[in-house]
Amino acid sequence: MNIKTRIAWKLYHNSLKLNVMNSTDGLGSLTRYAIAVLVVLWTIGRFVGLDRAPGGFNPDEASDMMHLICMSEHLEDANGVRMPLFAAQFEPGEKTQAGMLS
Repeated sequence: MNIKTRIAWKLYHNSLKLNVMNSTDGLGSLTRYAIAVLVVLWTIGRFVGLDRAPGGFNPDEASDMMHLICMSEHLEDANGVRMPLFAAQFEPGEKTQAGMLS
C-alpha cells in the first residue's frame, strides 16, 4: 500500500469508529429532559382555555351549511326560496352559492 491509500484507509476507519461511538451514545439525559419538558408544556398549552375557545363553525359557515341542508331535503334555501342560484346569508349583505350540492 502506498502512503495515500494508508492515509485514506485510516481516515475511513477512524470515521467508522466515530460513527459507531456516536450512534451508541444516543441522546443525552439533558436533551431527553428538555424534550419531555417541551412535550408537557405543549400538551398543557393545548388544553388550557379550551372551554373558552370558539366553536368549530363560524356564523358564515353555519349559514352555508343550513342552506345546503335545506336544499338537500326540500329544494329550498333556509329562507324558503325554491331552487335559488344564490341564497342570502344570515348576515346582511352577504350571499352564498346555494347550488353547491352535487
